[in-house]
Parts: sequence; structure tokens; C-alpha cells
Amino acid sequence: MSARSFSLPKTKRRVLLRTAFALLVIFFAAGVGLAGWQIWSRISGRMIEPVVAGGESGEQGPRWRSSLNGVAVSGPESEQEPVVAVMIDNHAAARPQAGIARASLVYEVPVEGGFTRYIAVYPLTAPTSSLVIGPVRSARPYAVEIGTELSAMYAHVGGSNEALDVIGKSGTWDFNEYSRGQYFHRADDRDAPHNVMTDTVQLRAGYDRYFGARTIARSGWRWNDAPVATGTIANVLTIDWAERGNEVTWEYVAASRTYQRTRGAIAHVDADGAPVIANTIIVQRVTTKVLDTEGRLRVDLVGTGTGDLFRDGRRIPITWSKKSSTDRTQWLDATTGEPVAFRSGSVWVEVVPKNVGLSVR
Repeated sequence: MSARSFSLPKTKRRVLLRTAFALLVIFFAAGVGLAGWQIWSRISGRMIEPVVAGGESGEQGPRWRSSLNGVAVSGPESEQEPVVAVMIDNHAAARPQAGIARASLVYEVPVEGGFTRYIAVYPLTAPTSSLVIGPVRSARPYAVEIGTELSAMYAHVGGSNEALDVIGKSGTWDFNEYSRGQYFHRADDRDAPHNVMTDTVQLRAGYDRYFGARTIARSGWRWNDAPVATGTIANVLTIDWAERGNEVTWEYVAASRTYQRTRGAIAHVDADGAPVIANTIIVQRVTTKVLDTEGRLRVDLVGTGTGDLFRDGRRIPITWSKKSSTDRTQWLDATTGEPVAFRSGSVWVEVVPKNVGLSVR
């Protein structure tokens, strides 16, 4: 049989050629559109890259993650949710704190006298129920910097002169109880000054009134939920804060892949009894200096330093860097120089002066 007998009529050949050409045009347009979307997303800063697997399982994470705590969100328009950073008391008379176990991100920072306070960060995306938070205490300048780098509304009750000066000069999204008293209340079962409370519904109302029109520009960290096997074993870490009874211990629970927190020998629980846990812990070593007779501190968060990341029962040495008071702190693997990956969910950053002891086993 000759090759000619397999040829198609001219009409059918024209149809096939037109169909093939149309498919090529469609594929080309789709490719250009995807590339254009990616370029626009990178320029606008709204794109979160698909998470790169960070463990031996090869697990891939969701495409879109919250820039606050890495949890999955529905799309690029959702990853920059409005947030509040609340300065929370850690004096013995302030315990148990309310809402601390529900925070997405918590910084523990040193203050005068060997005590610490918390900067607890919460999303304010249309809260459907009210979460009570507190006791709320006074601002410190380095806490203001943390709120600023997160594009967060910073809630506090007054502050040191240095902190109020920084607030006045830095454009902080300031939410001071002294001028926004209607969004705070005094608890009857606590003694002053450890009794100023607030809640997420009131905070969202205040945010909408004073800051709702502002642009959120919060850069993201790297996230990966696959278990890691690098670093060294870290089942228990203890931070030996100077004030007796304020020593902090985090103990790893393999079943949940979380660390549970104790202060002294007492489990750290919320006012409602919920245990305080973390999926990821950062110990950030910082330089501090006593400024006055009250013992107020300068805490250097801008610059570079060292620390450790704890997750999955492992300790990974890191370095940190922060270019300015408004830039978000970056965390790099001290061995590879690559960004470290946090496990999404509750994150705690322990801001620890270099003279405070840390033991790990």
C-alpha cells in the first residue's frame, strides 16, 4: 500500500492545523499570564512562595501562609492580616495571664530588676468571639521596635520616657490605654497596676477606627512543617532568668511535636487553664545595658547576633540580623547561612541577654 493512501483530504488537514495552532496560542497565553502574575506578585510583595520541603519526608506545605505565624490561608490577599502586639505583665501578681496561650507569636523580653514581660501578638481578622488579654503593662523602646517590624498596632499602658519618645518619633501604630481607655477595662479580681485588661473584639474596633486605612507591609519568614533531623538533641531547654521563680523551662513532647512551658517548677497555664506551648522557639542572644537607677535597659535588636532555634526536639545554631528598627528580623542557619524554617503555629522568641544562662539537654 502506498504512502499516498494514508493522506487526509485537504479540508480535514486544514481543520487539524487550525486546531493545533489554537492550542499553541492558548498554551502560550497561559504561560505568559502565569509569568506575569508571578512577576507582579513579587513586585507587590504579596506572594508567598510554595514552601520548600525541609525534612526527610519531603512534605510540601500550603502555597499561601500567614506572614505572622505560617498557618495556611486562602490566598495572597489573606496573608497580611491586621495584628495587635500587646505588652503583657509577667510580675507574680499578674499571673495567670489571660490570652497568652492563644497568641500566635510571643516575645519574652527582659525589663528592669531581672523580670521579663511579654509582647503577645494576635491576628485581628474579624474575631467572632472575644478573647480576654492581659494584664497590659507599660511600653519599653525595644518592644515598640518589635511591634513596628510586624506592622502591628502596639497596645500598652503608658511607658518609660524612652519608649514614649520612640513612639512619638517612629510612627508606631500606638494604642495607649491613657488615650484609648474605652478599649480597656480593670479586672475586679486583680490588684492595680496588674489589672488592666482588653479583648480582641475591642482591639479590632480600635484598629478599624484608627489604623484601618493603613497599609500592612509585613515581610514573611520561612515555614516548613516537615520534621527536621539536623542539629542536636534538645528535649529540655532552661533559661535562667535572674529573678527567682522566673526561670523558664521548655520540655519537648514528641507526640504533639511541641514544647510545653514551665516557670520555676510550675506549669505555665493561661487564666482559663490552657497550657502554654510552642511549635517553634527562638533564643535570641542580645546585648543589653542598664540606663538608669531604676534599672531600665537598652536592648539592642538592630544589628547582628547569635542564637538557637528549637523545634522537633532539635537545637539548630543560628545567626540573626535586623537592618533597622522597621525591618523584620531574619534568622539564618549558622552552618549553611540559609534561612531557617519555622514550624507553623505558635512561635516564641526568647530575647535573652548574653549574661543569662541557657542549658540544653
